Amino acid sequence: MKKILFTIVFLAAALMFAKAQDPIPVEATVEFNKTQVPGISLLLSSYSIDVVQGAISARFETLKSSKAKGCYKAYVSQRFSDFSSMNIDIYVFAETRGKNSKDLVTLSIAISKGNNNFATADNDPEIYQNVKNFLTDFNRYLFEYNVKLQIADENLKIQNLLKDISKLTGEATKLRKNIAETE
Repeated sequence: MKKILFTIVFLAAALMFAKAQDPIPVEATVEFNKTQVPGISLLLSSYSIDVVQGAISARFETLKSSKAKGCYKAYVSQRFSDFSSMNIDIYVFAETRGKNSKDLVTLSIAISKGNNNFATADNDPEIYQNVKNFLTDFNRYLFEYNVKLQIADENLKIQNLLKDISKLTGEATKLRKNIAETE
């Protein structure tokens, strides 16, 4: 019980710390089909690439990924209301950075209105701002997603411990029965 209470208090403190440390999305270029295209990036620390990619897949679960190539996923001709009311091509890039690739993950999104017509702050400020807002909110979503993964992992450990306790209780009962029979 104390462990559960500690976990809840720890997660609440971590949430407050995470809010204070929210990274800011920035304009960037990303490599797409051997060409540099405009996009928006968010530098994430404390999350593995697997957690970031899992959160992206969960967040875009209503969209159909048309292809995953290298470090990006393409959602071609999709309507995603967080970005636009029209069909757009969404390219999501998740890459590790630095010497210790576990430390930093760069998440980038590039939006095309078709025919490699990528959205920028100049040619489509609304979509551009919507992507920035999405990435700002995504950091909170990522934190919640990671907490859910950790809770699921802890629940699995608890279930395994309960099975072990049940097994040991059964063995103890058998041993008591054997001792009673030998006396």
